[in-house]
Amino acid sequence: MHASRLNATLACLCENLVFDVMSDNSTNNKRIAKNTLLLYFRMFFIMIVSFYTSRIVLQTLGVDDFGIYNVVGGIIIMLGFINTSMSNTIQRFLSFAIEQNNLNKLNSVFSVSMQMQIYVSLIIILLGETIGLWFFYHQINIPSNRVNAAFWVYQLSIVQTVVLILSVPYNALIIAYERMSAFAYISIFEVIAKLLIVYLLLMLNFDKLILYAILMFIIQLFIRLIYTFYCNNYFKHIKFKWTRNQNLQKEIFCFAGWNTLGTCSEIVQSQGLNIILNLFFGPAVNAARGVAMQLQGVVRNFSINFLLAINPQIIKSYASNNIDYMKQLIFSSSRLAFILFYIVSLPVFILADKLLALWLVQVPEYSVVFVRIILCVTIVSIIFDPLKIAINATGKVKYVQLLTSILLLSTLMVSYIVLENNAKAYYVFYVQLIISFLILLVYIYYLQIIVGISSYSFVKEVLFRLFLIVLLTFPLPVIMNEILPDSFSKYIVILLTSLSVTMIVSFILGLSETEKLYVKNKIRMIIGK
Repeated sequence: MHASRLNATLACLCENLVFDVMSDNSTNNKRIAKNTLLLYFRMFFIMIVSFYTSRIVLQTLGVDDFGIYNVVGGIIIMLGFINTSMSNTIQRFLSFAIEQNNLNKLNSVFSVSMQMQIYVSLIIILLGETIGLWFFYHQINIPSNRVNAAFWVYQLSIVQTVVLILSVPYNALIIAYERMSAFAYISIFEVIAKLLIVYLLLMLNFDKLILYAILMFIIQLFIRLIYTFYCNNYFKHIKFKWTRNQNLQKEIFCFAGWNTLGTCSEIVQSQGLNIILNLFFGPAVNAARGVAMQLQGVVRNFSINFLLAINPQIIKSYASNNIDYMKQLIFSSSRLAFILFYIVSLPVFILADKLLALWLVQVPEYSVVFVRIILCVTIVSIIFDPLKIAINATGKVKYVQLLTSILLLSTLMVSYIVLENNAKAYYVFYVQLIISFLILLVYIYYLQIIVGISSYSFVKEVLFRLFLIVLLTFPLPVIMNEILPDSFSKYIVILLTSLSVTMIVSFILGLSETEKLYVKNKIRMIIGK
């Protein structure tokens, strides 16, 4: 718990650091600081409950049903790829309108976006009940006695996806206005509701898989209604009206089209790997991947919460043509997001087997190696997340999306060939890791071509620093894990050593001189108090 507080404090300090070093707007800084604290409170609350609920759900459903839920739910996630793409697109256009203080355009963007989401919902239903249903019955490896239960999970997933799609403009509005506190408050209800799900799963005498899917849908529906109510209450100047603004529709549609290609490729890669693993190894390996993805998601929240507040500022800095500020935001956020994730993920990587054994009573085969490789894949993607936002801000995404999509989809072909040659299940994630490195290089190249920020500067100021941090911090805890006798105190020592060494080295190598001075002054102020 002390380590968690330490990381939350560091994360908050990092976020304030980015804005205080590079901006004189004290009101904005206070809002960012408040949002950061609320987001990290939300994260820890969710993290603690998620570890408990995931364990009980896995125990209650069993490995096969847990794997079925992951793979069947994954089918509809593939069909809902447009959802993620539209979220990024709508946020980009809303942020531009807010920065330009254009209320008419803001209302137009929101209304046009809502109309487009209605059309998308109809497409998802059509695809889900035709192509998706055919794929469900003819391609997915499901035990014959669980097909009926899996069918209802699939149908509930379709309805849940439609609910999420229709709520995208509201969530994008909250992010564009940087009202991150809404996510923190509403998450308290969400976490309590998930605790209730665990209780009902244990108490009710009903098919556990179907019951779990029903309860998860009810929670998501209620959460979406709360977010919609929040926006209607706090953004009263923004109203949805059915409109025919063809120029704006074309502009949003063209940007969303290319962005959808990239997002579609990401989702198809992720869920395609899940399906390939199912075809070769069955639901048990899907369960192992599901466990790994849940643990990865919890750890990734350390950087996601940080980037959530930074992203609108990157877009707005480009909208105001402040490229120098934009460059500083990109470089600092890439480094600091990496550091936040690495500080938490390093002990998880080293002690993955012990953590999973402590977390889960029954650890699915391959879970440990899946966790370790997926953490490596994630840490690469974290570095290029700010670059992706910067390129999206320009609207010039055609060639970037084409190239990254080809790379992402090639993961499936290469993985299938690898498994056809009797490779182990975890080899598909090695393939994904190599592809992630190639995508990072693509974003670095186009950062210079499209945004005008030097690739050499990014490699020197970001990548080289991060490489040194890993090189100097990784060996010590690994060696300690090998030579120290197995005991509870050993794991505490490794955890504390990993955290302290990583934080010290990150401070020395990961921060610029201005950032170091800021941190030192903040520490002096805290000590002085």
